[in-house]
Amino acid sequence: MKKLILLISFLILIVCTYSFKPSFADIFKESDLFFSDIKYSIYCLNIEKNLSNCRVLNIGNGYIVSCRAEDASYIKKHSSNVLGESISFKSIFTKIDKILNAYNINIIKEEKVGDIYSLYGYINKSEFNNSVTIDGNKVNVQIAFNNGIITVGTPIILGDY
Repeated sequence: MKKLILLISFLILIVCTYSFKPSFADIFKESDLFFSDIKYSIYCLNIEKNLSNCRVLNIGNGYIVSCRAEDASYIKKHSSNVLGESISFKSIFTKIDKILNAYNINIIKEEKVGDIYSLYGYINKSEFNNSVTIDGNKVNVQIAFNNGIITVGTPIILGDY
């Protein structure tokens, strides 16, 4: 029951944060995610002082704010000039296909470097208006798989994965 409540909280967070139309309930089953390991990161230029429930790393020209998924909406409200966001969680490799299908991601580039498999894609939705150019193509989402961890970032993953 506790896992189900966490799953529902996670789904609500994703919907509220990005206003995504597809439901993660169709992509992930309760047994696919280990909710204690969900990590949400926001990359921004400005944050309010004394944020709680998060770890703030000053990178000189901005901040990386890491928090639990359930605290992400609060952190976003107290951050400005957000350059990107990412979420990481333990899962299985085959869930990447479900993410691609659910968000109708057009794959621009695939690469495998060592143990890290990365996809760069484009989602044609207004919620994903931030993009970068890679190989002459617009990219607004990156998905990486490394040692049982899926990381999804927009416009790309700006931190480690």
